[in-house]
Amino acid sequence: MARKKSTTESLDKSKPRRIKGEGGISERKDGTWTGRIDLGTRPDGKRNIKCFYGKKRIEVQKKMKEFQKMYESQAAEAYKQTVEEYMFNWLEVFKKPDLAESSYDTLEDTIKNQIVPYIGFVQLVKSLKRDVLERMRVKGRT
Repeated sequence: MARKKSTTESLDKSKPRRIKGEGGISERKDGTWTGRIDLGTRPDGKRNIKCFYGKKRIEVQKKMKEFQKMYESQAAEAYKQTVEEYMFNWLEVFKKPDLAESSYDTLEDTIKNQIVPYIGFVQLVKSLKRDVLERMRVKGRT
C-alpha cells in the first residue's frame, strides 16, 4: 500500500509563492493559458480583476508584465498631484452632483480658506497624517 504524503512534505517541493499583486497563471482545459491580476476593490465592492489569455505561458507572462509596468506608471503619475488639485477634483466630480448650490459654495470656500493655505501645496504621495496634524497644531487648530 502506498504511503500518503503529508502536507508538509508536499509544501517542501512546491514552487515558491508569487508576490502579492503579481497575479496567477494557469492552463485551461482547451490548452490555452490564462493570467489574472487582482487590482483591488471597485467602488461597488466587487473585486477588480484583469485577465490575460495566450497560447503559451510565456506569452501570458509577457502581457502581464507589460500591463503591470503601465499600471504602475499611471498610479505613480496620479500621486504627483497636490492636495489642492485632489480636493477640487473631488469636489467637482464626487460632491457637486449631490449638493445644493449653496452647500457646494460653502464647501468650496472651506477648501479655499481652511485647507489650501495650509496643506494645499503638499503632494499626495508625501501627505501623511502626521504632516496634516503638525500643520494644524502650528495654526492652533488642535
